[in-house]
Amino acid sequence: MSSMATLPRIHPVILAGGSGVRLWPLSRPWHPKPFVRLAGDHTLLQATAARLSAAQRFAPPLVICNRTHRFLVGEQLHQIGIEPQAIVLEPEARNTAPAACIAALLLAERQPDALVGSSPSALAPSGPRLATAISGEARVWPTTTAVSASPASSKSPI
Repeated sequence: MSSMATLPRIHPVILAGGSGVRLWPLSRPWHPKPFVRLAGDHTLLQATAARLSAAQRFAPPLVICNRTHRFLVGEQLHQIGIEPQAIVLEPEARNTAPAACIAALLLAERQPDALVGSSPSALAPSGPRLATAISGEARVWPTTTAVSASPASSKSPI
């Protein structure tokens, strides 16, 4: 029996949003970087979701986006045959830390022993640096540790 079969699946969190200014004029506020096709046939969101779709290793992704991008997220994932476990809508952008906290809380509520995947620049960023992050620098921690009410009671995973 392979060791891969005994490992719990990682719950990837994909942040899909932004203000649309970094890649201007390709991206705009209503069509930011994750929804742009930079290289190949897939958008950055689609490429990220596809890399995190190995069913033996990853649970369906949890996607966090602005409410104005919810239909883009749903349509782009549908185009590549990926059904997210949830699309979480931010009423307004609050950056990575609040999104990471919400993701950990939601996953801890659903599955207390779930493992959440994180990469250095964002949680599974929709961009080309993800392959490096997943292969060498990604962090994984149990949601019960990530959302511990008492930091002194457990070692910080990050």
